[in-house]
Amino acid sequence: MSQILDLRHYHCPIPLLMAKQALEKLEKGQYLTIWFGGTSAVKDFEILCAELKLHIISQEMLTAVDETLEYKMKISN
Repeated sequence: MSQILDLRHYHCPIPLLMAKQALEKLEKGQYLTIWFGGTSAVKDFEILCAELKLHIISQEMLTAVDETLEYKMKISN
């Protein structure tokens, strides 16, 4: 089972805090797809996953319609 967390309209540190809450609730075999904007640092999410001993399955950098950068990260336990 998967979950999606859209954090593109939030500014740091809110996306990181919301992602941490959602990741801590993941059950075995689940994964979380996080969408976040350029105001959040990919490195911060990588560090969070390492601290929680989670695995980043995939990571993409995308360009939004308004030319801003967006990121999509899929994380599993």
